[in-house]
Amino acid sequence: MHGPSRLIVRRTQSDVTSKDEALDFFAFQPSILPSCAFCRFKLFTARQPSKKQYVKTWPFYRGEEDEESSGTKCKRRTRRSCERRFRSHGQDKNAALAKATKELERIEACISETRAGLMEAEKGREDTEERLTLLATLQQEEQTSVNLKAELAAFGAADPVRYQKKSEAVKVCKDAAVRWTGMSSDPWQREENGSAIVY
Repeated sequence: MHGPSRLIVRRTQSDVTSKDEALDFFAFQPSILPSCAFCRFKLFTARQPSKKQYVKTWPFYRGEEDEESSGTKCKRRTRRSCERRFRSHGQDKNAALAKATKELERIEACISETRAGLMEAEKGREDTEERLTLLATLQQEEQTSVNLKAELAAFGAADPVRYQKKSEAVKVCKDAAVRWTGMSSDPWQREENGSAIVY
């Protein structure tokens, strides 16, 4: 009797899918339930809450793939942002370097032009013996002129040149005064009405 009941239970085990169906199934078979310990065990286990088996379906794998892809995307974004930042920093440095290079080239060109102008200006001023002699003579004459000017300044009002100029200026002023007043400052000679009277 135990054999067929076990066979029945095993045969019907695959047909029972939930706890309620198991209770309904064993309720209609009273002859099997009391005589089968295996059935009691199955009934006990059927009443217990079944553990949920998480089957790794396509969405689950897709979620893992999404997580992996999101991590990869984050890494890619970080790498790209770092590369972009380094590239922009490098471009700024290259632009500054190019600007400094152009400025250096411009300054070097100006220096070359200035040197060429100096060489062109020095062509007629070579330090020859004749030129050196003339320069020494010019320096001596300039020193002599300075010494003479210092001596003339020491005379003051007694300087002959200044005295001569002063005498000429006085004579011009005296003649102008006589013409303006019509009278001479000489007491022995006067002019009246265009006639000269001598005392």
